[in-house]
Amino acid sequence: CKRQPFLDDMVRLETLDDQRAALASLYTGDLLLYQNADLGSIFNLMAMQSSFGHAGVVVELDPEVAKELYPPDYAEHLRPADPRMARLNVLEAVEGRGVCLFPLEARLARCIKYNRYLAVRRHEGEIGPEQRAAVLRFIEEVRGRGLAVAGTSPGLVRNVLRLYLPCLPMTPRSSLRVLSCGELVVETLLKLGVLPSTTSFTASSVLPTFLTTSDGVPGQLRIDMFTNAGHRFRKETLFLFPGAPIVAHLQHVKRSLATARRHSVSTSGGAAAAARRGKSRAGSIGSGALRRKATQAELFKEAIELL
Repeated sequence: CKRQPFLDDMVRLETLDDQRAALASLYTGDLLLYQNADLGSIFNLMAMQSSFGHAGVVVELDPEVAKELYPPDYAEHLRPADPRMARLNVLEAVEGRGVCLFPLEARLARCIKYNRYLAVRRHEGEIGPEQRAAVLRFIEEVRGRGLAVAGTSPGLVRNVLRLYLPCLPMTPRSSLRVLSCGELVVETLLKLGVLPSTTSFTASSVLPTFLTTSDGVPGQLRIDMFTNAGHRFRKETLFLFPGAPIVAHLQHVKRSLATARRHSVSTSGGAAAAARRGKSRAGSIGSGALRRKATQAELFKEAIELL
């Protein structure tokens, strides 16, 4: 398999302590590179001759601010006990949801069935409060927008063809109405000041292989060619792979999230039912009181007539 040597040569974190520490020590601007097991991802991997067919970018936010940006089914999740993990999120463009911000640990746990490999490229460089604020505004602007796929984005097809025919022109910058996962990551890095605003490539022309050091078809552009002075990305580190100890940990987190969600639904459902019963009982009591008042009024009227 052409893509296997790149994974085999990658630095791997072998112990659960190292893998969990790596997860908790991520920062805004770090890149997450995924190899998923679904059919669409496998096709992408074959077309790009790549180890990774999907990418996301880490964003740190205050938990209360982030919660307002999550999809509804993620906003209900309990926060991780580790306050550091509670601040970590991943920004992705995904099938069926489009552009979304997810709590990092919950997202990895809920997708553990499909994530075969996950590598991180750590960003090194200063990111100031202005850049962080710009990213927050960008997330608020694009969340919910669609995922660019081959059927709806001719530019994405051109990007794959350019791997084999470099003479093809680059895809012009899009309107961001729909975004590919690589385009979303690059647009985020532009807002963070990691990449210059004027470059010889466009975010719309980016595939996940652009974010790696040397994966995929040789000779293509790499993110390392364009980073601003004072910014760089370390080489890939693999911390999720078949048989990795963190897989069992994330499966446990997934079960805990499911249990908490069922308990929440049960509790809220019971409370709603109790409220309905209370309302019904109150209505019955109210009706009885009205009937008693009507009877008393009639008796008083009869008494007056007898006088």
